[in-house]
Amino acid sequence: MAAQLNQFFLQSVVIDGEEIPREMVTTSTYSSHMNMRAPVLELHVRDVNNQLMNERKMREGSSLVTIMGDSENGADWKEDMVIVSCPYGNDTVRIVAIPKALHKLHQRAVTPRFFVDQNPKDMLSTLAGDSLQLAADPFNQITTYHLDPRAKPSELIETIARDHGARAWISRGKLNVRTLSALERQKPVAKYETNNPSAENLFTKTRHFTLDEGYLDKVRYRFSAYHETDGYISIGKKEYPIKMISNANREVLLNQSLTMIPKLDVECEGNSSLSVGETLTVLIQRYDTESALDESVETSMTIMGVTHYEDRRSYVCRMILGVVKSA
Repeated sequence: MAAQLNQFFLQSVVIDGEEIPREMVTTSTYSSHMNMRAPVLELHVRDVNNQLMNERKMREGSSLVTIMGDSENGADWKEDMVIVSCPYGNDTVRIVAIPKALHKLHQRAVTPRFFVDQNPKDMLSTLAGDSLQLAADPFNQITTYHLDPRAKPSELIETIARDHGARAWISRGKLNVRTLSALERQKPVAKYETNNPSAENLFTKTRHFTLDEGYLDKVRYRFSAYHETDGYISIGKKEYPIKMISNANREVLLNQSLTMIPKLDVECEGNSSLSVGETLTVLIQRYDTESALDESVETSMTIMGVTHYEDRRSYVCRMILGVVKSA
């Protein structure tokens, strides 16, 4: 019985202070991506008499607190969320919620904010506020950004990240801002295989992408800037067109030529520890006696997106895996 309970990803749901019976939730989908538009939780709740909206007064803007993950092994976490949509039909309410911290970052600024001659990490910490921990790579420079009226803090965070060759996303109470070069160097946290019955972790479905040219074409530039003491600095092949940027830091220029390319769309048995930004060892086995591995597929990939899906019978994960490449 304990092993059966341990399959479940969604442990509990509390809406406006009242717990929803777990058996009312027929499906749950928790999706995270390497951008500032996620994570998103979607619940399908069986509610024949629409009590949630009539008696409990649930509505857009209601508070939703959930515990997700593997509680039996201490690998669960709590999310304070806000409901952004809750349409009702066919005796079921479809609840869509995002973290309160993310919802706040998507509210447009009323007054301008100026970040003058500051380290980007300090700016990101200020924008994240008290509700998010900041997990960011070091940015060894001083720069200036403005948050204009009607602009969203989430957009400024993504701008700061991309200007420094990084990606920004929220995951499990943290604002992550990681450079692509750092993601490329990090060590795998788990190994997944295909067509190997003795493997500890297996992909049950795999689909390959061939999108390299489209992604690389966007960074095929000679990124250039003017430095006050070093003069004109340029990074990239001479045959590429010049693209001027304001940041003359050599490391930033190098990061601009990097991109993350989706390579695999995979599914596997549910694993609550899988999270965006982690790196996996990937072994695609072939039915070939001479060469067991598919060498056309990189053996180290980063999770660009992961969806935890659970219904009353199963719990699975779907992931988009990618690699960092240079133009």
